[in-house]
Amino acid sequence: MQYIESSQLFELKKRNIPIIDVRSPSEYVKGHIPHAINISLFNDEERAHIGITYKNKGKEEAIMEGLKIVGPKLTQFVEDLKEFNNSDEIIVHCWRGGMRSSSMAWLYNLTGLKVYILKDGYKAYRNYVIKCLQEVNIKLCVLGGRTGSGKTQILHELAIFGEQIIDLEKLADHKGSAFGWIGRTMQVGTEQFENLLWEELSNLDLSKDIWVENESRGIGIAQIPEQICLQIRNSSLFNLELELEERLDILVATYALDNSNDLILSFEKIRKKLGHLKTDQAIEFVKLNNFKEAARIALEYYDKTYDFGMLKREKNKVHILKFEKFNKTIMASKLLEYKNKL
Repeated sequence: MQYIESSQLFELKKRNIPIIDVRSPSEYVKGHIPHAINISLFNDEERAHIGITYKNKGKEEAIMEGLKIVGPKLTQFVEDLKEFNNSDEIIVHCWRGGMRSSSMAWLYNLTGLKVYILKDGYKAYRNYVIKCLQEVNIKLCVLGGRTGSGKTQILHELAIFGEQIIDLEKLADHKGSAFGWIGRTMQVGTEQFENLLWEELSNLDLSKDIWVENESRGIGIAQIPEQICLQIRNSSLFNLELELEERLDILVATYALDNSNDLILSFEKIRKKLGHLKTDQAIEFVKLNNFKEAARIALEYYDKTYDFGMLKREKNKVHILKFEKFNKTIMASKLLEYKNKL
């Protein structure tokens, strides 16, 4: 068995060595190393029981209780690993690199695997990620445009052209607006968002341009790290201006997914900002399946909000590209042509 630092973890990950997170399921869900497999030494109830025993009866009694729980599960731990692992090496970690990770590392080492233990556990990994995100300096190209401009589609088209991109909304599993949760699966919180963001950055060439969308600090419940947010604000913005009718068509195609109740709930979230009359009108349009007119009302609010944010940008860093029709390939091509001439 060999202990590794958090900085070494990313190099080992490039060799596709499986990472086994032995913490409880609730700890794992709150935040985990991307692609780590959760094989819990204790479930949430067992972990709570061990903690109470330690507090009331001391360390020795807690260890004995732990052995009673773990003993019958040893074979299952090995079987669980076989389902995911075809490597002769694994990385194991718990919260602070204590007894949980060392116990599981001992077991897996007995089966003939070479086992790396993450020194100081997930806690050290989190501190490492936070530090990296605070210090990183990125050459960003920011893709902007009013709601419905098709920015995400164009962002991924840029990747097809060979550009480096980070899809912040995909990492957060949210599109950013009051409607951004529609059609998504399970949004992540700030902790896991940061883990995923640094994972993306660690696999890119930071000496070259990276494209991101123009985002506010919060994407749903996930918060963009302050350092990254500042760099988004201070980088060159390539602002797409697309005809209103085109944007409405994009919004209907993106959000009208046989989900009228979700759309109504989202309009209710912005009732105070949109106004009662406009909100009631929009909801009535949704009930009539006239999604385009409902979207038109929503854009009255979102366009004003976006335009207000644009006023805070340095004018010499804003580059406007106008398009009458939406075509992601043409728009991405023109965008790169424009950027390369700067």
